Amino acid sequence: MALPMHHQQLLVFDDWANRELARSLGALAAPPSGAVKLLCHVVGASLLWLARLEGRPAPCAVWPKWSLVQATAEAAALLAK
Repeated sequence: MALPMHHQQLLVFDDWANRELARSLGALAAPPSGAVKLLCHVVGASLLWLARLEGRPAPCAVWPKWSLVQATAEAAALLAK
């Protein structure tokens, strides 16, 4: 199912914001665990809403327990879905 243009634009903005946050956290020697946890939630919630809009089952938990590397990879894959 093709998403409406407004939803596509929101995904593009979210992609930019998620990449910026992941880059900033990745530059730190020890990223704050709370910030990584929040990024995981933001990306997981985006994946959940996209699945709902497309009528697919939930691909992950609302608060997925990913590493920063995993969250970054999931965020990058959002636009490809």
